[in-house]
Amino acid sequence: MNAQTNYPPAPEEVQFKPTVLVIGGGASGIVSAVKAAEAGLSVVLLEKTAELGGKVAQISSLYQTDLSPSQWLNDKIKSLQSNDKVTIYTNGTLEKAKGQAGNFTVTLNVAGKKEEMVVGAIVVATGMELSTKMPVPEGAEAGRFMSQMELEKKMADFTGDSKGFVFVVKEDNFLYGMANALKNALKLKNAGHNVYLFYDEMKISEEKMEKIYHQARKEGVYFVRGTQNLKIGQKDDQLTVTTVDPLLPVKLAKELMITSDYLIYNEDLVAGADTEKLAETLRVTRGPGGFFQEDNYHLEPVYSFRPGIYFVGACRMPDFVHNVQEQAGSAVSAIYQLSTADVKSLMDQKPLIDVKKCVYCLTCYRSCPRNAIELLYGIEEAAWNGAPFVHPYACQACGSCAAECPNRAISFPGYTDEDMNKQFQGIGGKA
Repeated sequence: MNAQTNYPPAPEEVQFKPTVLVIGGGASGIVSAVKAAEAGLSVVLLEKTAELGGKVAQISSLYQTDLSPSQWLNDKIKSLQSNDKVTIYTNGTLEKAKGQAGNFTVTLNVAGKKEEMVVGAIVVATGMELSTKMPVPEGAEAGRFMSQMELEKKMADFTGDSKGFVFVVKEDNFLYGMANALKNALKLKNAGHNVYLFYDEMKISEEKMEKIYHQARKEGVYFVRGTQNLKIGQKDDQLTVTTVDPLLPVKLAKELMITSDYLIYNEDLVAGADTEKLAETLRVTRGPGGFFQEDNYHLEPVYSFRPGIYFVGACRMPDFVHNVQEQAGSAVSAIYQLSTADVKSLMDQKPLIDVKKCVYCLTCYRSCPRNAIELLYGIEEAAWNGAPFVHPYACQACGSCAAECPNRAISFPGYTDEDMNKQFQGIGGKA
């Protein structure tokens, strides 16, 4: 925003730029871009690699849908490419971002060239990384150990002779990992293979997962509880998995040995390598595990603590495509509400700053939990050259600035010193 000569700025000077920057060209970013365009907003889709698609393009099937991932992605990408409201940048990253909701000034680095633009909101959909370090015992054949993603890529190869597969799903794996294991175990069993699934806790709280679990048991997938005491070796041309039968009492427990051709582990799902840098650029926080931290996990799962910046998909935690579509819809709905809000009405509900009292100490600027305060210069009648400005889109009226101001220069409409004096006098008190 340019330097102001009047304070506060007139409502027409605070405008919402109806353009959304979507960072990440995987499934989450693509869905977010499609929904934003459908809402009538202009979209800039920024992908750091040469192609759109992300990790969904590498899997063999989508959970809870009969569509092939490649077909699903192609349909979405064609929809974006044919929409004149959508601009797609590949080989691009976000270099800088400043401003507030409605008017973020961002600098993009696209194939080495810098480009600056103004956007009204930012959707972060950068996804996650997969750690594929397999626990291969000494002397065992490494090719027999696979991650879920490696299995997805080779699924079409397992159509011949019956083979043995052992899935290991540990307690600290995300729900997403159990869903993949059940989906792939059932698919292999239906293809005529012998399948075991070792687990610590059966996590089936996602929609339709209990049905898949019961179906897998009915089809003949063997479920064995306990992954802590597995002994893995190789005998002749097969892997051996040895454990203590958990169904027997301790005194009667005997070792159970299973032979298989392949051992399948879930990958460690970790935050993307660029998450920390992006969080610093956007001035947002990260939560446990390094993923982006939501404002309120249960009530506002896609919100950051900065209005105008939203998280969709696996950048906030590993999730399913059908949930990602709901998250994208929530983020776009919030952006649309901001873009159509009455600025004058918003400004009437935000804190007031008495520029004659303000000594420009920046206490409010530093204490605002939403980064909603801007510093303006050239303010008429101000005690100093400038004064803070509470941005109407970004401020959530929490009152931190009013509470922290050492010179009592900040107050809420209806709660100024004069207003409070009148109320005290009205009840016969002394201010």
